[in-house]
Amino acid sequence: MNVTSAPSDPILVVTRVFDAPRPLVYRAWTEKAHLDHWCAPHGFTIPFSEGDLRVGGAWRTCMLSGEGTQFRLGGVYQELIEDRKIVFTHVWEEDYGPGPETLVTVLLSDDADGGTRMEFTHGVFATQQSLEGHRGGWSECFDRLASYLEDAKLREVVQSRLLDTHVEDAFDAWIDAGRLAEWWGPEGFTNPLCQFEPRPGGLIHIHMRAPDGTVYPMSGVVQDVAPPERLEFLSAALGPDEKPLFEVHNTVTFTPEEGKTRLKLHARLNGGPTPESLPYLAGMQTGWSQSLDRLQTYLETT
Repeated sequence: MNVTSAPSDPILVVTRVFDAPRPLVYRAWTEKAHLDHWCAPHGFTIPFSEGDLRVGGAWRTCMLSGEGTQFRLGGVYQELIEDRKIVFTHVWEEDYGPGPETLVTVLLSDDADGGTRMEFTHGVFATQQSLEGHRGGWSECFDRLASYLEDAKLREVVQSRLLDTHVEDAFDAWIDAGRLAEWWGPEGFTNPLCQFEPRPGGLIHIHMRAPDGTVYPMSGVVQDVAPPERLEFLSAALGPDEKPLFEVHNTVTFTPEEGKTRLKLHARLNGGPTPESLPYLAGMQTGWSQSLDRLQTYLETT
């Protein structure tokens, strides 16, 4: 982590790289289900938090120390660019009245090694002493965030692609079993069996064959189909006894964007990982990334 500041301009600047995809880091900053796990120094818990994620929306949280002291703070979102930028005001809610308002900016970009580069600024602070206090607190928060993201990568995949086709075509490539078989799975995989019933309650059954000939069966159930905007389904990798090793809830959305289609995938593990599921979950980020790359190529060449 690189932290710099100048006494004459008390602004805290932090640059850090997280070993996690950018959309997941963005969600970790903007969703209560993630924030409550890391956004406080070591030894603190978050008994209360709420937020209205929109420009002009307010957020509030309470941090509880190990000794039982409460620290309340809040602010207002100033700018939001999904997966890329978050700007919000930051105010401590002191018992004798609100403290000075400062501004936090979080910029996210892709790192050359496949992670996410975060550029964080917070200030301007009234004193250098205040800056130093926040430096320590944020440093511990970011340490917790790094650890949390390592676990979150096993539980959640969030990815996005801009596809060079219209939404109807992109949606059809997911629900037409013949087309689905052309791109589903990591690089080098084929799908000798691909069944997909595009209706609520419809069954999914796919055999993915690896380049070495190993077959990885999976099953699932379609939860919701709203053409051409949204697809929701459950999926499960099957063990040697054909029983599910784990279950994943998948939501895919399709949005027109400048004549193309913005596809967003959110895959979330239901329940906790098990020893049997860990090898599969460890490859879930890469597997989905390669699958969506194959989809992108497939749509560009057909």
